[in-house]
This record gives sequence, C-alpha cells and structure tokens, in this order.
Amino acid sequence: MPGSTLPGSLWEKVPTAIVEADTQLRTSIVSWTEYGGPVWKFIKVITDSPVALLFFGVLLIALWVRAAREDRRSSPWTAWVAAVYVVFLAASDIFSHSVLKKLFGRLKPHVGPYVEGSSPPLSFPSNHAFNLAFALVLVVASCSPETRERHRSTLLLGVALVLLVGFSRVVVGEHFPLDVLGGWLFGAIVAGLLAPLFRFLTRIWASPEYRSKGK
Repeated sequence: MPGSTLPGSLWEKVPTAIVEADTQLRTSIVSWTEYGGPVWKFIKVITDSPVALLFFGVLLIALWVRAAREDRRSSPWTAWVAAVYVVFLAASDIFSHSVLKKLFGRLKPHVGPYVEGSSPPLSFPSNHAFNLAFALVLVVASCSPETRERHRSTLLLGVALVLLVGFSRVVVGEHFPLDVLGGWLFGAIVAGLLAPLFRFLTRIWASPEYRSKGK
C-alpha cells in the first residue's frame, strides 16, 4: 500500500488484497482484545525489557545445558557450546533486524506514511517472533530424539511461549499478523539452516578426543 513501505522494498510487490486482509485481521484482533488490555500490555512491557530478554536467553541456555548433560556431554565443553548458542542468537537477531526488515521495508502499524529521508521503525518480520522461533528450533535441533522425548512437556511450554509472545505483538499494536507469521517462518528456516553446523560443533566438543585436549 502506498506510504506504508520503504520505496523499492519487497513489500511493495505483495498483492494489495493480502495486505488489506492482513490489516483487517489486525484490526479485528485489536478490537477483540480491547487494544491490549492490562494482561497484554504487561506482556509487552516484559518482552520489551532487556532484562526479560536476558532471562529468556538464560532459560533457553539452561534447558540446552541440562539436555546436553543428559546426553553425557562434558560440562566444560557444554559451556562452550552454550556460548556459541548465544552468538548464534545474537547473529540471527542482527540478521533479522538489519537485513530482513530493510529488505522487506514494511512500516509498523502505528507509523504514518513514509517521509523521504526518514528512518521509520520497520515491521516485517517481527524480531520477537523471529528470535523466539530461532531459539526454540535450534534447541530442539541440537538435542537427541531421546532427550526431546524426555523433555516433551518443556518443549511444549516453549512452543506456548513463542505463540503467546507472537500474538501479543499484534494485540498491543506493534505488528501485523503477517509480521509475526513471517518472523516464525524465517526464524525456523534460519535455525534449520544453522542446526547442522551447531550439531557439528556439539559432536566435536563432545568427543573424548577433543575433551582430552583440555585436560
């Protein structure tokens, strides 16, 4: 739609019917939830807080470390892999915010028409949705099938968190529904592409030969 995207961005090529349907769905969701309400606004405050993001990151790392130890990986090397996990998360966040958002160029719902020379906040994909989907998929992909089965309830809780935070971004007016769906999709795809490298590093650092070098 004119004025709602950066000039020359990919979002200009999205059919108008899809954009209008997405906008209408957002309006319906916001109306249905009475523009956020106290619960959704609280979720927004929590998820926008750097402390909260740090907490979620530590929680995911703790989950991975616990699963890794059950897979009989050495604690020191588990710590190294956890550090790589954090690097992967940071890199994926930069990729989403600095590459994908500028590539698609969709403006956030509360932003007015684009003004030449300005740097308005961009909407697609949702970074919250992207990062949580990336983090969850990478955790799942790095664990053995046996570990995933043992921690099914924990993983389901992680899925619920991803869905809840994603939905809240629409409710509080920060994103359109397609922004969230795109964040989940791209986050899962990027995590899936990086998962083989992550598993490769895990196998190397978990091997007795590699661990013996640190003794």
